[in-house]
Amino acid sequence: MNLPELKEVQVFSRFLFYVRTFFHQKGYIEVETPLLNPFATPEPYIDSFQIVSDKNYYLITSPEFNLKTLLKTYQTNLFQIAHVFRKGDESKHHKQEFLMLEWYHLNYNEFQIIEEIKELLQYLSLNINEFEKIKQFHIVSMKQLFNDYLNTNYDKESLIQIIKENRLVENKKILTLDKEDYDDLFFIVFLTLIEPKLETDSPLFIYGYPKELRAYSKINENLPEESRRFEMYWKNLEIANGYCEIIDQKEQINQFKKEYEKRKKLNKPIFPISQSFLNSFPLPDCAGVSIGLERLYMAFRNINDITKISFSGKFY
Repeated sequence: MNLPELKEVQVFSRFLFYVRTFFHQKGYIEVETPLLNPFATPEPYIDSFQIVSDKNYYLITSPEFNLKTLLKTYQTNLFQIAHVFRKGDESKHHKQEFLMLEWYHLNYNEFQIIEEIKELLQYLSLNINEFEKIKQFHIVSMKQLFNDYLNTNYDKESLIQIIKENRLVENKKILTLDKEDYDDLFFIVFLTLIEPKLETDSPLFIYGYPKELRAYSKINENLPEESRRFEMYWKNLEIANGYCEIIDQKEQINQFKKEYEKRKKLNKPIFPISQSFLNSFPLPDCAGVSIGLERLYMAFRNINDITKISFSGKFY
């Protein structure tokens, strides 16, 4: 049995303690919501584990639906540290079971929640001697990244042109690019030509994702081609994903329908949605974010292998 070193276990324990302390000091309520539910995420590129039982149950990929249900009920800021489960290949940066920190702040927008993430990271760096001290943060729009690295925009026609010019797919597929879904085209370009070049020695926040990648975020009313979604990268790791959240039920249902269509196209199963979550709309104005805690810890400690700190899969 190849377990993490005792020193890392001790530091990780203090890490969790100070994460909780930060939120308690700010007046958040910590909640525990079920890991096993009769519903699952419809997100097309996230796959849930189904439990063998007399009924269909699924392990959570995020506590999002349950937390938003409680947010509507209690009308107060909430957070949870939860074990989450996502099917997929395991690597140095990903385990199928990992710890997620997720929180929601009432009457915040995406930029205010980014500031709160900065507060959290500075708090952790100052209170844990073994952690790297953060000297600066960077924030940039997705539109600016496309302009800086590719001198273009992220509309579909521009993406197709970039893919052709850089020969990012086999020649036989180029003629069908115009029929590809926008998100597939975007990620071919972003993951190949932009993400590997990002300067992430310091935490980097990217905001203003294209509306087609909005997930459960609002659309920017002033820039309707953009969504109010952001992500944070640090040490070449994607660590945080946050939104100024959709609060209208019809808008949320429309997003679910789009995700169902994508799952069907990918020949993936369609899962039931939480009725409690849908019945919670309209949600209060809020922003929320999820953070992979092992990845955040790895960035603070300059560790490049999640197996050095995770107990997941160690007890087979």
